[in-house]
Amino acid sequence: MHEVLQIPHLVAEIFQWLEDDRLTCYAGTLVCRSFTNEAQRILFRSIDKNMKPLMKLLPLVRKGRAEDPYRDVWHLTGPLRESDLKKFIKLASDVRKISSDRVDQDIKIEPNVYLDLLMQLPPSHSQPLFSNLRELDMKVKILTSEPIHVMLALAGSAPLLEVVRLMHADNDNLRVSRAMVPDWTSVFSDFIRRLQTNSTRALRMRHLEVYPDMIDELAYDAIPTSFLNLRSLALYNSPQVVCSYDYLRKISKLRYLSKLSLGTVWFHMRSSLEPPSRASSEIPFPHLDELSLSCPLGRAIDILSISSFPKVRRLEYYCVMEDDNAHPRVVINGAEEWSTFFDVLRSAAPSLKSVSLYACTFRSTGVWRDTQLHAGLFPCVEFGDGTHGVGEKLRALQGLEALNIGFPLFRLLTLDDYLNMSVSWKESMTVLRIHVAGVPREVLGDQATCNFVNINANNINTANAAPYISTGSALAPSGVMWLDELSRIAGYFPNLKTLEVDVDVQSEYLENLEAEISTIANMFIKAESPIRLVLQNPYLIHEIFQFLQDSPQELCSLSCAWRSFRKPAQDVLWRTIDFDLLPLIRLLPTARYLTDEGDGTGVWCLDGPITPADIDKVVSFGRRVRNLVSTTTNPSCSISISTYLSLATALHNRHLLPSLQHLTIQLKPPFFTFILSLIHSPRLTILELGECPIHDTLAPLDLDISTFIQKHASSKALRQLRVSSTLTPRALDTIATFKNLHNLQLNMSTTSAIPYPFLVSLSTLEHLQELNIDGASFAFTPEERHSDLSFPSLTQLLISCPLQDLTDLFAFAKFPALYDLTYEFILPPEPHSHTFDWCRFLDALYSATHIDSFRELYVIPCADHPPTHPHTHTHTHTATNAQELHDAFLKTYPGVPFSSLSSSLLQFNTLKYLTFGFPLFSSLTQEDFERLMRAMPGLETLELRCAAKGTVDASILQHIARGLPVLKSLTLDIFVFRIAGNSNSSDRTSHVKDLSGSTAQRDLYMLLDVSNHPLEQLHLRMIGFERRDVGEVTAFALLVDALFPYLKEF
Repeated sequence: MHEVLQIPHLVAEIFQWLEDDRLTCYAGTLVCRSFTNEAQRILFRSIDKNMKPLMKLLPLVRKGRAEDPYRDVWHLTGPLRESDLKKFIKLASDVRKISSDRVDQDIKIEPNVYLDLLMQLPPSHSQPLFSNLRELDMKVKILTSEPIHVMLALAGSAPLLEVVRLMHADNDNLRVSRAMVPDWTSVFSDFIRRLQTNSTRALRMRHLEVYPDMIDELAYDAIPTSFLNLRSLALYNSPQVVCSYDYLRKISKLRYLSKLSLGTVWFHMRSSLEPPSRASSEIPFPHLDELSLSCPLGRAIDILSISSFPKVRRLEYYCVMEDDNAHPRVVINGAEEWSTFFDVLRSAAPSLKSVSLYACTFRSTGVWRDTQLHAGLFPCVEFGDGTHGVGEKLRALQGLEALNIGFPLFRLLTLDDYLNMSVSWKESMTVLRIHVAGVPREVLGDQATCNFVNINANNINTANAAPYISTGSALAPSGVMWLDELSRIAGYFPNLKTLEVDVDVQSEYLENLEAEISTIANMFIKAESPIRLVLQNPYLIHEIFQFLQDSPQELCSLSCAWRSFRKPAQDVLWRTIDFDLLPLIRLLPTARYLTDEGDGTGVWCLDGPITPADIDKVVSFGRRVRNLVSTTTNPSCSISISTYLSLATALHNRHLLPSLQHLTIQLKPPFFTFILSLIHSPRLTILELGECPIHDTLAPLDLDISTFIQKHASSKALRQLRVSSTLTPRALDTIATFKNLHNLQLNMSTTSAIPYPFLVSLSTLEHLQELNIDGASFAFTPEERHSDLSFPSLTQLLISCPLQDLTDLFAFAKFPALYDLTYEFILPPEPHSHTFDWCRFLDALYSATHIDSFRELYVIPCADHPPTHPHTHTHTHTATNAQELHDAFLKTYPGVPFSSLSSSLLQFNTLKYLTFGFPLFSSLTQEDFERLMRAMPGLETLELRCAAKGTVDASILQHIARGLPVLKSLTLDIFVFRIAGNSNSSDRTSHVKDLSGSTAQRDLYMLLDVSNHPLEQLHLRMIGFERRDVGEVTAFALLVDALFPYLKEF
């Protein structure tokens, strides 16, 4: 190592320059030991997954399913050592910012880990853990069980904390109130109060952003009087919180406040300290520079009319609209209201330079973009209305530099309207974005050409014009804007840098649209445009095209537009090809498509030999291919066998696709074989050969696939192998050589019985996590039944076989890490005469798995792949009557009593997903459900079916809502002879059957305030429901809506 790299001061200076390049910092920790400390200090200055990057410094081990990271749970491998704590504390002291931008439940740490950590950390009052923490940015998911309170407890003692943001992670879920989550409310309130009660930390606070419904009223009311040095304050109220005149006056006392964001639905204009007969005095905000309001238009007028903002230069206003079942229900704001708004805005903020107007709902801070709105959705106003003068009031805002109206406030804007605007803003305006509703219209179809017209003008850096087709001259008003009038708008505002307007395009004008756009662009384009310098930077071009990899049409257009675009565009376009090898074959100059005059079918052939130059071109493009996906058969993409043979001969043992990593093919023979012969790749990581025809015995196609797999023997890159064809014994033996295999799917329907040595070879695959075996059967000898067979890493098992065979396997094999079992039990030829031993199956499954790991059980019948007898090697019934057998089983299976299975089933008390996709039980009572819910309170998905009609009634939904608090999906049979059930009069939901008339909606909202159940999917087979009257159906719908307010699918 060079001596320069051993100087700590120089190393620190180097990494200061790399502070914004986290990837390089990560690399630095691995390249040189001298870099490790400085790189870690830089990386841990800002952590964006709450405390999880720090928690991963502890000795943790993951238990869960790798294919589903949302369900991975990390546990401690043993007691915390002193060295672990020292490293944890040292790096925590370097943390300056904690955020939750990328949490997404990708890592879930067991709560006991946090408890062990808190017990061994030094007291926060003597040694704060986050001694240098400046910023805390949390987007909280209220209904999750993540121990956020631990981080708040540790961050609350940070002596240098200056910025705090507490927000809901799901902006659409703002109905969460304090009554629903009192525990979380107290946690957040205690955190704010810890900051408020410590005068030193309170005076250090510079930025605070919080949803008031996350804290109690005491903490909320004390914000303006505690944090006296705030520079920025953002408070977003829920519909239940009323912003008052007195509270607004408290905020105005913050003498250093320069930015205020206020969101509210209700505003009380009168002061509680003044008599009702006396008008409230004006509230001054002398130091405020930026103002953001999110409220209905009437509330915004109230706030602006009693306030003054003499120094505010920038205003953002989000006009709150009502929301009805996720569909916009517009509040009528006419010309008079908007005129009043602009009038009071001019009086309250005389120094305004930038105005932005958007439309949103009070349940979301997101903005309804104009491109997502239809004409007529908003009650648009006329710009030049002489009665109320909206345009006149808007133009009264003298000296504006930026005007952004992100929704169709005006119906139409003409050139005269833009000319009138220029009277007020000719020299000052630099950014102008205005959208109109216009007349009914149809958006042009060609996205690449017509959705946005980008013009680099002499005085306009960005101009976006959204063109439309007029629907008829009768609907098109006079004076509508046309595309060729953009240059006149640019002339009205000589200092304009950004222009975004709506223009109209006549139907007969489409054929000349592209030429017209080019003409306008040539009128304004700069000869020495700086964009030319950017396009000469290969690195920037490569980065730009990474964002366009999902837009092949735009890539094709750009590759033809500029020479600098060609290579990076081709690199992205050729990363994935489909329809076999046709894109590569069409590169050959002799490729021809010949059509049969008889039946009209065609095929691609070669009209001459392949030269060395031609094959070099094909290989150069083939080297770019990473993914080959062929899942459909297109008649126009058929390639002749002679073409494959000529291509194979010209390659001379060269790899056609040497960089291929992902291969997915679902095609029929005979061309399947020739594709496999040409696409061998040593870098193949995913191999999926599906939708192959199933035969009673091995077919030629099966042999070809088996040969292809054997060619990749001992591959270290292969991680996923999915084959629907039946493999030969040699191909099965090859699978054991794929030491890094994570996912394996096989079809064993034509195999007499899976040999025991094959299972042993699978158990040696250390990384195998998901195994899918279709149509299996097992036959074990007495010696094999007493062997020690274990699959230590397998987390997910999907298997289709007879029940007895799988029970025998579970009787001696062990699956300690198994998380998910999906079992399709193959029906025998005569299931009515067959007895299914479910107790023995469940007991064997319990002994084969570990109760701490096993979470999901799915059991469904299957007759699609009938079993093969181990001696006759013939199917017992055809695929045609397989579906009939399956349907008959579901209708006639008598089921078993719950009491006979309860002892075997209820021992799986840690299950989260339990599904029986057939009538397993003969009947179910409320007592049976109570036993199930007591044994498995953590269920998130439950599906139970009954054979008898006399099952539970609708009242069971109330018990499930109380007994299974985290249930997300429920599938059930209920007998609807009474809607409300047997609830006593003290139960508020028992009155749902009496809901009618005008009080129904009110009582429903009362119930919604009580129930906070997270159920999202409810599937009910309601026996007898067709005999209910309208009132009972309405009562049942209200009951379901009251019990499960977050229901998305019913």
